[in-house]
Amino acid sequence: MKRRGVEIALHGCFHRDPRGMTSLLTRGEGEFISASPEETRKLLQTGRSVFSDALGFPPDGFTAPAWLYGPGTAEVIGEFDFPWVEYRSGLVFQDGRRLFAPVAVFSSS
Repeated sequence: MKRRGVEIALHGCFHRDPRGMTSLLTRGEGEFISASPEETRKLLQTGRSVFSDALGFPPDGFTAPAWLYGPGTAEVIGEFDFPWVEYRSGLVFQDGRRLFAPVAVFSSS
């Protein structure tokens, strides 16, 4: 797929919010919303490692489950070399450019 121009994003490790803070917003998705910076760093390191080991290349970008980012998450994400990060409002590129492209959100709940 990568040779065909498809970009693949890391989307977390577990998808679930272990503290249950997102139960009113989602069906439990949102592992980064309540994660401390240290937990976020560990999740991203683990996710990148598993991703790279499985696919043979690093992820092209990052999208948090349910697009829910907790306090300090953006700073920790900046420590990693993701070419782009997706937010509900669009993409933020590593060089600081922003592309306004709101996402369509759907929940089965």
